[in-house]
Amino acid sequence: MKLVSVPKGLRLATALVFMIVPLAALEVAIVARAPWWNLPLRNMAYASGIASVICVAFSVALLSGRKWALYVMACFAGVWVLANGVIAIRMRYPGQGFFTVLLLFFVTVLVSWLWKESSRSFFDPRLKWYQGLPKAIPGLRCTLITGDKSIDCKVCRLDSEGAFIYHAAADSGAALPIEALGRRNRSDLVFCFRDRQFRCCGVPMRSLHGRFGAGFQFQDVSSDTRKELGDFVELLWGEGYVQ
Repeated sequence: MKLVSVPKGLRLATALVFMIVPLAALEVAIVARAPWWNLPLRNMAYASGIASVICVAFSVALLSGRKWALYVMACFAGVWVLANGVIAIRMRYPGQGFFTVLLLFFVTVLVSWLWKESSRSFFDPRLKWYQGLPKAIPGLRCTLITGDKSIDCKVCRLDSEGAFIYHAAADSGAALPIEALGRRNRSDLVFCFRDRQFRCCGVPMRSLHGRFGAGFQFQDVSSDTRKELGDFVELLWGEGYVQ
């Protein structure tokens, strides 16, 4: 999959990753039991440098939409917390114990936030590696209107924030005009389910390889439109669709 634009929520969550840098320096000072007037600055700088490289690598992968980076980060965070817990028990040092609790809280918030942002409907079509296209929601159709073009699409995910759609004829190689849509160009999306219809505008965020489909984040949704969207989504839930 290819990014068209990075959602604001994901950018903010990824920025929090760089809090690892001062935490790494703080851990060095705590483990050394150094007073504030005689800190091991050289070792703290080394730890901060290594943490910075790790943070940059994770950030680039996360902002590129690499879901595996989140799994690796979760494993890395778990090992880090566990190692600090072992050190705190062996050293019998309360300061290390308090740091471990702080670290556990931080990584829990960080991983949870990143997981939430990377799992948005307009960002994650839940496409399995063995699938050519995502699984469509039965009975739900979408018409993508951009400029003078009107394209029939299927929908694989839909909620109050956005939707992931793909060309109804994608099996035959038909692609959406993602490049023509642009990063900030809004397009009209008309969703139809049985006798119900809902219309809103969205901005493309992520596209499938081959431009067969794209995730759209809803934009400029008024309170009345949001209520209408909520009722539409509840109708789908009532028919057995699980987000």
